Amino acid sequence: MRKFYLISTTLKSKFLSLARSLTTQSKSFFPVDWFLIAGYILTIFFIYLFLHGKYRPELMDDTWFLSFVHNHIVKGIETDVVFGAGAGSGGFGGVVLFGKTFTYLYGYLLNLCGWTKSHAHLISTTCIFLSAACWVAILQNLKFSKRLAVFFGLAMLLVEPFFGAANRARPDALSFLVISTALLLFLRGRYGFAGFLSMVAIEIHPVGISAFLYIAGILTERFVARDVREIKWARMMGLFFSGMGMGVLYYCILHVHNLSSLPIALLQGNTSGNGVGNILFEYFFKEKYLRHIPEFVAIVACAAFFLHKRYYRENSLVAIFFIVSLLFTIIIRRPNVVYTIYIFPAFLLLYLWVFERQDRLGTAVVLLIVYLLPQYGFVFKQNRDWDMEKYLTQVRSLIPAGSSPVVGNLNDWFAFADRPFFVVHYCGDFRAVAPDSFFLVEGESFRSGAFPGIRTVTDKFYESTEYGRFQSRGELYIVKKFLKITQD
Repeated sequence: MRKFYLISTTLKSKFLSLARSLTTQSKSFFPVDWFLIAGYILTIFFIYLFLHGKYRPELMDDTWFLSFVHNHIVKGIETDVVFGAGAGSGGFGGVVLFGKTFTYLYGYLLNLCGWTKSHAHLISTTCIFLSAACWVAILQNLKFSKRLAVFFGLAMLLVEPFFGAANRARPDALSFLVISTALLLFLRGRYGFAGFLSMVAIEIHPVGISAFLYIAGILTERFVARDVREIKWARMMGLFFSGMGMGVLYYCILHVHNLSSLPIALLQGNTSGNGVGNILFEYFFKEKYLRHIPEFVAIVACAAFFLHKRYYRENSLVAIFFIVSLLFTIIIRRPNVVYTIYIFPAFLLLYLWVFERQDRLGTAVVLLIVYLLPQYGFVFKQNRDWDMEKYLTQVRSLIPAGSSPVVGNLNDWFAFADRPFFVVHYCGDFRAVAPDSFFLVEGESFRSGAFPGIRTVTDKFYESTEYGRFQSRGELYIVKKFLKITQD
């Protein structure tokens, strides 16, 4: 019986290996593919060029996370003094518990090239491009065809979860690059480095846990597809856990003074959801214009077709990655749409693999570009008149130089990063930190009562003097100086 089991297991392993090689590795490039690749490269170049700095002109995350970087690297402040959020209260709360790897890298580079939003976005863009290159190598290591791997990497640079990350100053672009690198190193037998980088990804952002989920998916596929005894489990896991141990030590060194607050912060921060899978709900059904619903339809259709044809018998890894991604949405309950970047590789792989299996990979990549181009064109049309430098010049001209604190809108921080600064969105107790005098950049949303936390304090305890006003994209901004008139 034991001999029969060994023979059957070996035959099963060889059969699955042969099936995969016939359905993936044999897929070579067609002459038309080179035109598609050239078209993708040109499209990527022009979309990144024309939407640089215009994709989301005023994004909270840009100011939020870059203020962490600047305060930590330049001022030595680890807490969130610009937005007033504590760790686990709806954000990082500075770099008290996470994100120092992010601040060190971005801070060092921005110290060299200048503290602008544009430069920060270029760093994120570089991380996404390197991630795409990693995934091309990852898919080839996993025995997918070179044709699919190349189109996967190109498509990754265009679909919104990755394009959005490339145009944000959040840590997700760097975290995803570290995750991708860890996965590639694991596939190439560098288990210790893979374990270490998996922990570094978590230090950058807690959702870096997805590195372990993808690696677990690969191990599951290996367990199913081949004789278990072919895998040197002891060596593999010994090196991997050793690397993880070094990663834990790295984390402890960076955050040694705040380790006791880590469990509570993680529990509080991983909430605000309204059920399982709400990251996907936010992405597919709550984004502006419901523009991601076609993606939802395509993914569901491909998943149904994959199951109907029982393609999991040919390539179980596509199914395993898909399940792993759904598992991620169960573990991470915080409904932040930007976390879709950690899920989308599995969805994109399913979509392209199913089309390739039907010898329609070229059709799939054409449909993607036809679907995405009008969306990015519409964004450019809406924001083509935005000029960040012009806006910053206007607001700087109305506030005297010096060290007086400034309360302003999200983009105003880039004009006054070296001064004490509070956003009008301040979510802490502004009365407790309010200075005796400060300048305020008042937009229409502030005048309409959108920020009662600061408005209540200024109305009750301060008197104001107008310093000037200016127009930007049809909105009137008024600069005022506030002086305290009532003692607490």
